[in-house]
Amino acid sequence: MGLSTVGYVHTVFGLIAVVLAFYMLIRNRKIDPKSSAGIAYFVAVTVSCVLVFALPPKAPGFNPVPGYILTLLTLISLFLGFFIRFSKLRAGRYIETLGLSGSLFFSMVPAVNETLTRLPAGAPLASSPQDPLVLKSLSVLAVLFFALCVAQVINIKKSSKLLPHVA
Repeated sequence: MGLSTVGYVHTVFGLIAVVLAFYMLIRNRKIDPKSSAGIAYFVAVTVSCVLVFALPPKAPGFNPVPGYILTLLTLISLFLGFFIRFSKLRAGRYIETLGLSGSLFFSMVPAVNETLTRLPAGAPLASSPQDPLVLKSLSVLAVLFFALCVAQVINIKKSSKLLPHVA
């Protein structure tokens, strides 16, 4: 597969983050930054993202510019979603939920690409990031992300109607 040591560590932390995110989405319908799983998710994504900048820029199949842009989008979404709760914004719950879901989405884009262009070893399913299989898979991922966001907004609206309003 041609991964460096940094690449393996980056991948392990990324996989931990994805597992934690799906666990929280199934259990809580959102990535919960106040839970121990949410804190572990924050740490795993942060470490995985920081390690992107330590990957060898001339590694096979690694184009640093899109990788760095996705990494920065992931970190912005993660930090915004994780720390917005300390603000007094009325839309804070929405920003938190959508930001943290966005961090998962931005993490999944290179994960789908890397998986399809590297596995199975020796005979990958896709030949490049522009391969129709990769592009179709990313399209499905985008539709699923949009559906998740809509469901989360609806869930927040429903739960806010159940809370008593304080005047």
